[in-house]
Amino acid sequence: MDWPVAWGAVMTDDDAPGLVVELRQGGPIPLDVSFECHAGELIALIGPSGAGKTTILRAIAGLYRPAVTRVACGGEIWADTRTGVFRPPHDRRVGMVFQSYALFPHLTALGNVEVALSHRSPAERRAAAHDLLGLVQLDALSHRKPSELSGGQQQRIALARALAREPRVLLLDEPLSAVDRRTRRHLREELAVVRSAVRVPIVLVTHDLDEAAALANRLIVIDEGQVLQAGLPGEVLADPQSDRVRDALDLPRPA
Repeated sequence: MDWPVAWGAVMTDDDAPGLVVELRQGGPIPLDVSFECHAGELIALIGPSGAGKTTILRAIAGLYRPAVTRVACGGEIWADTRTGVFRPPHDRRVGMVFQSYALFPHLTALGNVEVALSHRSPAERRAAAHDLLGLVQLDALSHRKPSELSGGQQQRIALARALAREPRVLLLDEPLSAVDRRTRRHLREELAVVRSAVRVPIVLVTHDLDEAAALANRLIVIDEGQVLQAGLPGEVLADPQSDRVRDALDLPRPA
């Protein structure tokens, strides 16, 4: 599927900005993380609950400030504690999809997407919202409110709304955990289409190995805020470097 023509500001080439992240602190939430994510690449942060994965997303978005922080996108510094630079969340153009959807219950699917298009002229918003709903295959249900849609459909609206911000980075926090297995499989396929269409750095937080292996270009295994191992999904899953990695991935230890 091609990216909607009406939404022309999206980056569509390999020169689009990449994401650089460095986060370190001793507490209260321990962090020792550094990685890069290139345009068109999807990195999965995977590990047990409480490992610090969502905290990393919040730091990228500007919702949390670790003691040592450096976040850059496309050569622009979003946060650097060494130099005192800190761009607030609204100035980072980050699209974020939450596990809980966070939709406005009183608005239709179309209305939920339109509210994220306030940077566009009123004449452009309706057409752009329809295009985005078309990208996630929900334009036919644009008139329905969230309560009239399934969990999977609500999640697709949340994704369309995140894309409406014309993000330079897309952050996905357990986006498929609240839907059934069949719906999860379909949503994985649609996320793969969206990744090809928008070509921005995408960081996915998940504890689901199947989801990570199906979607990610690279896996970063995290526990207690620390990177334990990183690499191609097949390589990490076939050759965990320690028992701690196996435990973080819930893989059996060798006999």
